[in-house]
Amino acid sequence: MFEEVYGVRVGAGRAWTIMSLIMKRISLIAVLLTLLAVLASGQAVRSVRINKQPLRDLAQGVNSELDQGRVSLIRNFSVTLDVVIKNDGTFDTSRSKFDLKKQFGEPQILNVAKLAIGACGQTGFFGYLKNLGIDTATITLTQDDAHVTARLTGAVPTADRAKMLASSFDSLISMGKMTALNPSDERTLLSAVTATTDGKTVILNLTLPKQTVQTMITKALQREKAHQHPGPQ
Repeated sequence: MFEEVYGVRVGAGRAWTIMSLIMKRISLIAVLLTLLAVLASGQAVRSVRINKQPLRDLAQGVNSELDQGRVSLIRNFSVTLDVVIKNDGTFDTSRSKFDLKKQFGEPQILNVAKLAIGACGQTGFFGYLKNLGIDTATITLTQDDAHVTARLTGAVPTADRAKMLASSFDSLISMGKMTALNPSDERTLLSAVTATTDGKTVILNLTLPKQTVQTMITKALQREKAHQHPGPQ
């Protein structure tokens, strides 16, 4: 499902354009990764190749499951993945593991959540995390009765480095909010992101009302379906 590669080089000048495009996909994790991309593009000398096809494949797969009535996206769940990042920015699937002790939910929605994280892991976006000196990270995606939360944590060599990165993320979020249309999905997502630290760990957290996320997901899936099956001209 995620084997075909469509390489697209992303530089600092295109970072906010890519942010707008990725935010229109269905994965909240992609929003956090895009913030990493914007920060790293101004610092890193190693370019990162981005493959957007896994996110398209994800949307098509979820649409198929919904059309056949095999999954409900409103069910509560939580999944946590400890990831090891390869040099190309993708997950090392042999060493990255879901923490089964921390997960809950029906098998169908758990599978969709894991596929969403896995799709992000095949885009190459984690190359920006690698460029910032983070080789491993923990991703948690949770949906309860009221909220949907995406959380990404990564350790850096020093507490000062963690504070510097968190401060940089805060600046990026403020910049994005000034440039995003208000109201818009982009502005809503950016307003929901926080960057904090815990010692040497950087923590990116995105929390939104469940209904807000469900509306965004529905619109994104409908766009993908329309793209795949355009009506008569």
